[in-house]
Amino acid sequence: MIACTAKTRNRRAPDPRRAGVALVSVLIGCLALIGLGVAFQQYALGAAREEAANRDARRAFYLAETGLGEGMTALRAGATGNVGNPATPAYLGGGVFWVVATDLGGKRTRLVATALSGSGRAALEAEVEIKSQTPLFTAVLNSKDQLTLNSSCVVDSFDSEVGSYASQALNNSHGYIYAKDQGDLSSNQGIVLNANAVVFGDATPGPGYSTSFATGSYVSGSTTPATTPFIFPPIVVPSVSSSGPLTVAANGSYSLPPGTHAFDALTIGNSATLAVQGPAKIVCTNFTGDKNGKLVIDATNGPVTFYIQGSYSHISGFQALPAAGSPMAVAFMMSAAQNISFPAKAVIRGAFYVPNANVTFTSGNEVWGAIAANRIDMSSSTRFHYDEALMKHWATSGQGLNDPLEVQVWRRVGFAPAALLRDRRDPFAVLGVNKTGLPSPAMAWDI
Repeated sequence: MIACTAKTRNRRAPDPRRAGVALVSVLIGCLALIGLGVAFQQYALGAAREEAANRDARRAFYLAETGLGEGMTALRAGATGNVGNPATPAYLGGGVFWVVATDLGGKRTRLVATALSGSGRAALEAEVEIKSQTPLFTAVLNSKDQLTLNSSCVVDSFDSEVGSYASQALNNSHGYIYAKDQGDLSSNQGIVLNANAVVFGDATPGPGYSTSFATGSYVSGSTTPATTPFIFPPIVVPSVSSSGPLTVAANGSYSLPPGTHAFDALTIGNSATLAVQGPAKIVCTNFTGDKNGKLVIDATNGPVTFYIQGSYSHISGFQALPAAGSPMAVAFMMSAAQNISFPAKAVIRGAFYVPNANVTFTSGNEVWGAIAANRIDMSSSTRFHYDEALMKHWATSGQGLNDPLEVQVWRRVGFAPAALLRDRRDPFAVLGVNKTGLPSPAMAWDI
């Protein structure tokens, strides 16, 4: 009993200081774990934010690339290259962009595309040059020989892609109601204007030649000679097997779908109708349009080109007409050396390219399109209306280049304005626009 008591007396009481140290160690460990957890969470959130920012930056970059591509497509089509603007940007894939085109001269253009997607901002620049072949239909009349505009002939322009001539004929000058003043004439030799001949456009003679005027004649634009002669490029006929002759019987109708077609001879009979849907290329040996026949062109989705290797016959009363809502984008490419004479009171629509022969317009003719030929003759009082839509569809002899646009510079540029770079909110909030009302890239072109 005594031993037990002694043993009990020798046991030491717990040291409160050690307990405190242990508790502190536990607390420090817990705090360290909490700190690590918070740090990991912050790291994860930061990584997520960085990934989101990188994703938005990539999207903005790709959107700017798309913008440059859209501007280049617009240039190829003959538009300015401008696409949208900060007040009305083009909408695509949840982001917006606009393209500013600056004409540098010499067929060179600078395009700057600005894009916003989420918090991403990007701006790209390209300098491009259009290297097209000699265009065919830049003038209503284009001849190799001297071009004489007979007395009281009148030339102006309109755009069949916009609407009817009547809806555009709102101007009055020199005693004539006219539509637009792009009714240009050109010749590789001289241009002669007989009495009271009026041109609402340019009259461009060949190098070293001039434009001469008679009493009452007038040219609204330039008469400066060309620096180089106009080169009439050869016609490249599509290689396709013939289906034999195609004759649309009198009072009948026939339709040709888009594509390439070939016939030995193509005849549109009396009061018959041939409808052609573009884009289409039609090769034939001979073409005949009989009295009151109609060739109806639907070029809504692309132009229609006839390659005529033999004769062309156009009887009085025959007409080529556009389908409702379609531009009159039809061209007759004639490679034979056979002269063409249009009958009296004929209405001629579309473009005629006759590099190896002459074209004659007789009394009462009215032309809505463009004529390029070795020589062009006309009677007095003939009216010519250049269709500006033709240049949008035929840059060359019907074939064109694979890509007439050459990119000379492509690079990132500083984003502007700086306020949009600092403000990384949603682009629609920053610009103050409603995305539901924004145009698609193709609809945002500045024509």
